[in-house]
Amino acid sequence: MKLYHGSNIQGLKTLKIGTDNKQGFGIYLTDSIEQAEYFGKYGSIYTVRLNDANILDYSNEELMREIFRECLESELFNYELTCLINGSGNYSNIINFISEENRDIINERLSKYNVHKIKSLGFRGHFNYIVKDEFVCEIIDEETI
Repeated sequence: MKLYHGSNIQGLKTLKIGTDNKQGFGIYLTDSIEQAEYFGKYGSIYTVRLNDANILDYSNEELMREIFRECLESELFNYELTCLINGSGNYSNIINFISEENRDIINERLSKYNVHKIKSLGFRGHFNYIVKDEFVCEIIDEETI
């Protein structure tokens, strides 16, 4: 699977998980070269391969129901899960409504996935991949913009 990462920084040899990301911790990849170009306007587009990735596909309704089952009230669960599956919500919004005990259960279930696949809101028909383990990312090419 060919994925892309846009960065203002040229010459990267590896991708690292940042500590100040407003969207949440992870390395952000996309299957859309146009989206990578948008984020790497004055830098580079990196082509990235994922090695040993265990991908959590947020559009897989059955899997998402399994992960979040029993941890949310049914009405809130159905609404928020629909938002996640359709790409209009995010995990950090949902987790705020969950008790600490249930957060631990969900985080444990999510921890076995080192890449989260979500629908791209800005680039319809494409997906974003949030890599939680930088060791699964391998840069295989760089194109300077």
